Amino acid sequence: MRVKLCFKCKQYIAIRENDFNNSRDLLLFDKAHAGHPTQVVNEEEVANYEIWAGS
Repeated sequence: MRVKLCFKCKQYIAIRENDFNNSRDLLLFDKAHAGHPTQVVNEEEVANYEIWAGS
């Protein structure tokens, strides 16, 4: 699974294709973290970070 990270806030959100609620949540995540450094990565890469907060 792919996730979108915000490096400034140490938060991430899962990316699910063909899911309307997830599309809306991604838009809200993008608005909340506008101007912050973000990146899309595999979920396994985030699993190593215990300080990340998933949403």
